[in-house]
Amino acid sequence: RLARSADSPRDLTATAPSAPSTEAQALAHYHAALAHQASGRVGAAVRHFRAALALQADFPAALCSLARAQSSICDWSSREATLVSVRASLVRQLDEGACPALQPFDAFAVPLELPLVLRLAQAHAAAAEAVAASLRPLLPPGGLCHPPRDAAAGSGAAGATRLRVGYVSADFGDHPLTHLTRGLFALHDRSRLEVFCYSLRQSDRSAPRAAVESAAEHFVDVSSSDSAAIAAQIAADGIHVCVDLNGFTSGARTELFALRPSPLQVGMLGFPGSSGGAFLDYLATDAVASPPQLEQLYSEALLRLPPSYLVTDHAQTLLHCGILPPAAVSAAWLRGGGGGGA
Repeated sequence: RLARSADSPRDLTATAPSAPSTEAQALAHYHAALAHQASGRVGAAVRHFRAALALQADFPAALCSLARAQSSICDWSSREATLVSVRASLVRQLDEGACPALQPFDAFAVPLELPLVLRLAQAHAAAAEAVAASLRPLLPPGGLCHPPRDAAAGSGAAGATRLRVGYVSADFGDHPLTHLTRGLFALHDRSRLEVFCYSLRQSDRSAPRAAVESAAEHFVDVSSSDSAAIAAQIAADGIHVCVDLNGFTSGARTELFALRPSPLQVGMLGFPGSSGGAFLDYLATDAVASPPQLEQLYSEALLRLPPSYLVTDHAQTLLHCGILPPAAVSAAWLRGGGGGGA
């Protein structure tokens, strides 16, 4: 049998591995680009994204990733043509009823008409709703039970139920969001508010993570749970107001909010645009980020905070930049007579 196989070219051809298709080669370049990008080798990622598009021109994910990677390293070569292609690809995918490859957060760097930005958000919200629909059979029998909207008196009176506020984020760690909010959770009036933080990522053992863990009345690591289980836990905790600190950013669980784990849901800080969905009731914003004349471009009611929605941590110090700790600043202010030199 071996001799006959050796004498038969047809048999040898049949058992030889076939060359990868053009589509498979493009996909290999795309994944190589993602690996380079994750390792900080963005220039190499750009080369692989371009190679993928050279093999397969209609590759929306590679196209949008190329535009983002080029922007991150200030590579303006062929940028105008790339952005024109990104817009054309976006419109085609929306018209076809597909969820676009362009992420809503990345759309901030693409010159798009504002109604098109809302359509993009709505498409991603619809995708999150579809994921939520697939998860509903995993919820407890009878679904999620919410506390009544008026259950929390919020007065601090004896026997009154405090308003339970849950903050959900994948960025509780050494991340800009936590650097901004690390002082926020300790500043809630605990006679009226009970604060829960739900972390969608495991601890990075950083100082900012530890600061939030100690500041929040309840800090819950739900990183190993699926979105249905997290929604069930939030509902079981009796959360009245659930705050999405991610929006359309990395690590988000948008489908979690589409499952509606609390009676009132608010978007805040992580994503300054509209979710495009019905699962967020309010967006915490301000008149600069969300001008009054553009309210029709939001699916949420706008909760404008004066003068700015941007939370910062007043207690952080940067001694190497000459910024003193708050106690030192206060002492210097008093020594100077309330405004003299420090």
